[in-house]
Amino acid sequence: MSLTDSERESHQSVIHAPATLFILARVRTREAVASAIGEVAMPRSSFRPRNFPWIVSAIALFAPAVVHADSAYYRHVLFDNSMRSGAYWYSKAQGVAPSLLEAKDGRLPVDEQHFLTPPNALRIAWTSRQSGSWDAEVHSVNFRNRLPEMEGKYLIFWCYSPDGIAAQDLPAVMLSNDEGGLQVAQFPASFTVAEPLSKFTGDIPAHKWTRVTIPMEQLQTASIYPFRPEQLRDVIFRQDRADGAPHVLLIDDDPGVLNATRLLLEVEGYRVTAGRSVADARAAANAHSDIQLLISDYHLAEGESGRDVIDILRTTSPRVEVILVTGDTSGGFRHVSPADRICVLSKPIKADALLLIMKRLVTHGSA
Repeated sequence: MSLTDSERESHQSVIHAPATLFILARVRTREAVASAIGEVAMPRSSFRPRNFPWIVSAIALFAPAVVHADSAYYRHVLFDNSMRSGAYWYSKAQGVAPSLLEAKDGRLPVDEQHFLTPPNALRIAWTSRQSGSWDAEVHSVNFRNRLPEMEGKYLIFWCYSPDGIAAQDLPAVMLSNDEGGLQVAQFPASFTVAEPLSKFTGDIPAHKWTRVTIPMEQLQTASIYPFRPEQLRDVIFRQDRADGAPHVLLIDDDPGVLNATRLLLEVEGYRVTAGRSVADARAAANAHSDIQLLISDYHLAEGESGRDVIDILRTTSPRVEVILVTGDTSGGFRHVSPADRICVLSKPIKADALLLIMKRLVTHGSA
């Protein structure tokens, strides 16, 4: 992986099923290629989607300035190649069931068949499931008297996948300034917010090395201490949304309730599209044909109703399941027919109860 303002060479990564990514990198004056992690100049990065093998070849930071001395190499490159076969020593691979992450002795596998710069690249192969997680950490090369003095404004790497990967299926990426990755209890370690790779790249085409560039200034600190790019020690790829995650449309005119519910569902592994009006629901229905469940407040702003939302969504998705939420105690509209396939819940609703009903509807429907 590499960071630089000017473009160095390219990074490459390859992915095989389940999700596999190969990463490799090579650094020049202007561009960086991902085959190893070891240089910082201008940031670039590349990934592969879930359920496919992904190969990463280089990770580095790059800046406009030209590097003249070998001593500056490790100020720009985090990874370029592995000195040993089998597994990359300066890495960590950990999965939490039911998700899976390919690992060798707790480290990321080295791939000698797919690479941008010889002789190898890193392979990240994963399966993401609800209630599970995985983390693939690439650490900086650690040697005596090495100080964290990275230079660069962009994180850059290349990736490759034998199968195309949709942007929304890519993992998330975060950075840490501690050699222990996410083990940052010691002062003054810090890490960034996990950002979806789709924020920085589009779909990953099959059989083509793709370069990803991440502006460091767009990454926000997620810990007590501010994250400083010059102290970068680890690049961490981690599970984002689950493979085949149910798609939920959430409609509520109260922004506080909307945001809190959305966060709850995303933490539970659901893919969520949120809106506050009938117009938002119509836009979502036109844009997404895979919505499986609608959760809508009954009374919306400006006299709109959850019933209107249901009618709109079922025009394009007749089999969508529905949870209608209300604080109305009159009970008149809640006498719905079983044929309507509408589950009515009264406020306030406990999170556990909502999640249990959602699981039943997504798995078995309203029958």
